[in-house]
Amino acid sequence: MENIILRTKTTKYMRGLEKFGWILAFSLSLLSCSKIDESTNMNISLSPTVTKFNIPINSNLTADNSIAEITTIINLDSLIKLQAPRFSTHNITSLKMTSFALSLTDSVEAENNFANVENIAVSAQNDGQISYTIAAISNPDAKAGLLAIPITSTDNDLKNFLNKGQFKYLLKGKLRRATTKILKAKATITYRLQLSL
Repeated sequence: MENIILRTKTTKYMRGLEKFGWILAFSLSLLSCSKIDESTNMNISLSPTVTKFNIPINSNLTADNSIAEITTIINLDSLIKLQAPRFSTHNITSLKMTSFALSLTDSVEAENNFANVENIAVSAQNDGQISYTIAAISNPDAKAGLLAIPITSTDNDLKNFLNKGQFKYLLKGKLRRATTKILKAKATITYRLQLSL
């Protein structure tokens, strides 16, 4: 009788070990799959160097007025390699703008600053691509040397706008008051990249 009880306990113990073995094997396979996913897919944020540009004298107070054009030159391959050495521009599946800010590099004068701009929109430009608005703001009438323009487009994938390491952005809007001198400015733009091998 003791032999039967011992065999029953041993069988239950072995079944328990077998279940534990299957659970352990399944867990390990899930972990290895997630490691493969992490090694073949990656999201990184890029904040390239600041791009300097000029805002020309402008007395046009109508809506949809061209305010300035910005051409940014970015060595994306180098910036990607710094954060993800296994990836390159060939692995970009998505490239989205996450922030866009303008700042004046000269002293901010009462009659020539961002208060002259009533509203402004940023659109991406590239030959052969339809441009669309990425960021926009209605600006208060207050003296300012810095203007953060919030991203308004939820689907602002710029991958197709990348042309040999450069992006072109057009600033359009309505001036509240004419500017009387060229405004020296800089644009700071950050991007979020999705990469996949």
